[in-house]
Amino acid sequence: MAQENRADEVAVQGGLEGVRSTSPFSEEELNTRTGHRPDFLGGGITLPLPDAGGTQIWLHYTHFSILMDRARRQALLTVVDIDGAKWVNIKRRKPDVWYPDPRLKNDEQPERDFFQKADPSFNPARNDFGFGHLVRRQDPNYDEPGDDEAAERSEYETFYLTNASPQAESLNSGPWNTLEDIVLDDLKKTLRIPAVVLTGPIFDKKPPLLHGVFPIPRDYWKIVAWRSGNELAAVGWRQRQPDGVMPDALESVSVPFDGKAGEAWLIPIEEIAALTGLDLALYAAADTYRMRVLALEGVEAAAPAFPLPVRASDLLMAETLLLGDDPPTPAPLPARGLAARMEVSSDPTAGIPVMAETWSGPGDEDYWTDITEDDVAAAAAAEGSTLESAGAAPTVSWAADADSIDHAHLVPTPASGAFSLRAEDLDLLAALNDLPVDEAGDTPVLFGLRGCAIIMDHNQSAGEVTLRDRRPDHLAPRCVLGVWNRRAGSVHVFPGSTVPDRRAVVSWKASRRSGNLLPTGLYRYVVGPHATLRKDGTLNSRPGCFLLRNASGDKRVVVVRRSNDDLAYDLADMTDRTAPGDNIHPTFFLQPTDFSSFGCQTVVGTADSGGNHKGAWAEFRAAAGLQDKEGTPGKPYLYMLLTGTEAMLASALRRNGLLGDIQARRALRRLRFGSKGDAVLRLQARLGLPKRDGDFGSFTAESLNALQRGLPPKNRCDGIWTPDLDAALGWGVFSSFGV
Repeated sequence: MAQENRADEVAVQGGLEGVRSTSPFSEEELNTRTGHRPDFLGGGITLPLPDAGGTQIWLHYTHFSILMDRARRQALLTVVDIDGAKWVNIKRRKPDVWYPDPRLKNDEQPERDFFQKADPSFNPARNDFGFGHLVRRQDPNYDEPGDDEAAERSEYETFYLTNASPQAESLNSGPWNTLEDIVLDDLKKTLRIPAVVLTGPIFDKKPPLLHGVFPIPRDYWKIVAWRSGNELAAVGWRQRQPDGVMPDALESVSVPFDGKAGEAWLIPIEEIAALTGLDLALYAAADTYRMRVLALEGVEAAAPAFPLPVRASDLLMAETLLLGDDPPTPAPLPARGLAARMEVSSDPTAGIPVMAETWSGPGDEDYWTDITEDDVAAAAAAEGSTLESAGAAPTVSWAADADSIDHAHLVPTPASGAFSLRAEDLDLLAALNDLPVDEAGDTPVLFGLRGCAIIMDHNQSAGEVTLRDRRPDHLAPRCVLGVWNRRAGSVHVFPGSTVPDRRAVVSWKASRRSGNLLPTGLYRYVVGPHATLRKDGTLNSRPGCFLLRNASGDKRVVVVRRSNDDLAYDLADMTDRTAPGDNIHPTFFLQPTDFSSFGCQTVVGTADSGGNHKGAWAEFRAAAGLQDKEGTPGKPYLYMLLTGTEAMLASALRRNGLLGDIQARRALRRLRFGSKGDAVLRLQARLGLPKRDGDFGSFTAESLNALQRGLPPKNRCDGIWTPDLDAALGWGVFSSFGV
């Protein structure tokens, strides 16, 4: 490519980021660029560029266009076409080098000193403003038919000074970068759809001038527009320069978009138009802002601004939130395994609609490779270490109870200890959580106790087991899974884990593909093969497991927790409404030394593609009624996931004769995922949900998480409705505590 030779023509001025005196492309070459295509989204949608007026001029580059204000010497608006299906990764060159655009005079565009030389009127010690890309360097990178240099050329052209805006370094490398990551990652990795992204600054009437000539924006905004069927849909955000750089605080409600990573504000697009003077009428008419806030309109003064979901897939599917309409049925993926990773449907309806509770698209399981004890042993042998030391990597941790999504609602938690568990204790927990276990009929109910150990399993003689409350970790199985035969009144328990392993925790933080924590609640499973990827990309299927799917094979949509900022799950971590495929399967280790799980529920033992089940896992299957290698494919099971602490508290109520004590029962009265009944209906009404069916599903869970994030202390949620929260808001969701 000719650009490769141009990159070293002129010495860089400055340090890590510099400005070359000449452009890598001539004015004649740049004049051939066509920029944003009005028909880029297809489906008959046309998005022309707004008219330029006064000192403004449109400059076109490869796949993007910039509305330049020559008087202000910076861009007012950028419009970039992003093709998530054809996106190409272009390796970053170091150092970053910026170029003047030869189509403009030097005094009509930014210059190096604006970003590198200290201005005493701002900060005499340093320049706090960096070269902030308005069109991110990775956004326009895709090749065209007959033009296999387009991706690399477009990346080069994002380094024209016309695309640089004075962003505070802490904004440019922090919240702004995170927002860009969220949008681009899901467009290219998950949704693989085309989108048009608009970005620009917001100036005060009299903006501060850097070096006396260069206006500093107070805020920045971004709009993402996409095609929903043959209709346009859009969403807008606003972010501000950080405190200490600009003089006054922005008067707005702070809304987290990525846990602890930063802040953004969901904003009506018509408000962006009013603040900037730009003609954004087409985007404002397609704005999904009202659909998003609708879910919380019924909440009175306690309602926060509607939180921005962490994943772009959640954002881009908001158009399905239509009153009175059923969400579209997503088309199934053409393949599983490696094909599912590489050929995700480009149809925007293939994302998870807001009101849908099942999905046929990819989830965590489609990107995961299970690790077995043979794999760990082979790695240990290669490293000259033992099996245990090869498997040990204590880089992850479990949150303290006060910060844990599983235990914070129980704080202060009682001291851990041994307790007996009977079927009637599980019955009490189901009743106090409005979990409809009776829907299982004569089929046993599967259950998990997160953070629990088996002391003695003597259910055959006494009808009870002895357990001990403890906390889980991601290194070894420290939970209990069991089978509750409600008809016989028996309980069988087995060692296992209900959390992701350490590899999954690290994997999500690194790649955002697999790794989640399934919250407590009631989930619906069917018998079927647990299938994950082998290292060569082929599918490894183990029959006779339990799948988080419906009878048709579609994945159940749930709300899981992800940890982006560290290697522990806590109340400040993101929630993700997704279809992860958190199945129930063996740990793939015969001893409780390790386990393999991206978020699945696992029982100590092994299974292979031939249906050979061994260890406690084989006994767990038998207790559940699976007598052969495949069981009964498609047979439904309920799975009740709670904590060892809650089981211990329920046992104490029975043993201490407090089953009829309303206040004692109050300590365990909850609504959570899978709850069902009149109390859920009242909660849905208070949340202002458009669909009120009394079933605590993924949309109710997301809405409750959104409410909790806006209440003191800010940005913390567990998705569990408690009597204390009910009383604090005066909502009357719990009419009594005795039922």
